[in-house]
Parts: sequence; structure tokens; C-alpha cells
Amino acid sequence: MSIRNKMHIERLLESFCDWAEYDSIQFKNYFVFADKERGGMITLMKAEGRWSIHGKGDKYCDLAETILEDDDVKKLLWKHRAAVNRAIKELQENKQLILN
Repeated sequence: MSIRNKMHIERLLESFCDWAEYDSIQFKNYFVFADKERGGMITLMKAEGRWSIHGKGDKYCDLAETILEDDDVKKLLWKHRAAVNRAIKELQENKQLILN
């Protein structure tokens, strides 16, 4: 699973809850990847059908989650696709280690 074209983003988002981590306290699925613009990390979350993001780095921390529309999530993932692909690869490798 990686992003090579915009259709891959559609599939990634459709299956998000199947592969993303789950926070059982806040009842959210989430996925963390590098923020190429601000140098920190972006957390993409989905709860109750709604998408949101939160950014955090050494020199910044967003005050709150930002709610995003589907099209904005797709734009964000496309813009950061190299970082998203690296994070997906790491997630897959970590899950393989657990399964072995």
C-alpha cells in the first residue's frame, strides 16, 4: 500500500480504519507522518466519519485539531505522499515484526 497516483489515496482513505492505529480512549483511528513544511509530525485522525489533523514539532504545536473535508484530506496526502509512503512502510514493517 503506497501512494503513486490519486486513486491510491481514495483506496487508502476507504480502508483507513482497517490499517490505521486506534486510540481506544478518544475512539479515533490515527496515522502519523512527517510534516515536510514545518519539520514536525502530522497526525491524521478519523472519528465518527470526520477527518481531522493535528501538527506538532520542536518549535510548534497546533492549538487544536483542524477538521478537514474529504477533498482537503486528499490534497494533504498528495502533497505529503513521500512522507506518507515512508510512514506506511514503517507501519507495515512493524506489524510484520509483531506477526512473526
